[in-house]
Amino acid sequence: VFGKLQNYIASQGYRVRDINYAQDIVMTVLVPVNEKDGFIKYVNNATNGEALVDTGEKEYVVLALNNP
Repeated sequence: VFGKLQNYIASQGYRVRDINYAQDIVMTVLVPVNEKDGFIKYVNNATNGEALVDTGEKEYVVLALNNP
């Protein structure tokens, strides 16, 4: 399941800030606010509701833009 989540995150262009491989895997993912609900729904469906999703604090991230 973890690999499936990693693939989804990469395919959506989300940024993984941190992964902690303890007894449970804890992943911090930066998701745009307007995509939050869809992300949570995907994670719940992919894990059969077993993953705990914590939305945490809203954070602003500076992204580099590609100039044509």
